[in-house]
Amino acid sequence: MKNIFITGATGNVGTAALAALANLNHDFNVIVGVKDPANDQTKLAKFTLIDVRDIGQVAAVVLTNTQQHLCKAYELTCSEKLNFQEMANELSTGLGLKIKYESPNLWRFFWQKRRENVPAGYILVLIMLHYFPRFQTEPNTTDCVETLTGQKPRSFEQFVADYKTQLQLQTRGLSRPLTWA
Repeated sequence: MKNIFITGATGNVGTAALAALANLNHDFNVIVGVKDPANDQTKLAKFTLIDVRDIGQVAAVVLTNTQQHLCKAYELTCSEKLNFQEMANELSTGLGLKIKYESPNLWRFFWQKRRENVPAGYILVLIMLHYFPRFQTEPNTTDCVETLTGQKPRSFEQFVADYKTQLQLQTRGLSRPLTWA
């Protein structure tokens, strides 16, 4: 069986890819570091993001000219690096809501998900995917999206603006500040 390494495993695409691998009974390992939550400096860790629409555009370019892209790998990112607090601030501004980032307590998260009947193995994968990037060196941004598509990648601010209505619908009825973790 092949060894499979997925970059961006904490994002929407990476999480979906890991779930699909698990459904296909592929083995994979996820490595994560754990630090003392009382001294959690990881909340300042920067992440590069990518809008799935940009991934789709790159995929279309690659799939329509496979010979040119044969045996090549592309690291797709937007052109900004954000930490969780900066993402929460962007969401607050873009949605007109007070959104506060709090790093989740791992045990509380685990038991809450178990009460929701989420399988323990899947919860552990979620925990590892959430914490893994925090203990790595700050990621680089790339120009792959622009090079391949001729368009700059969408920013997180643009993502929030484009999906404002859907994101607001998901937060409707909350009487307290939304905690994003």
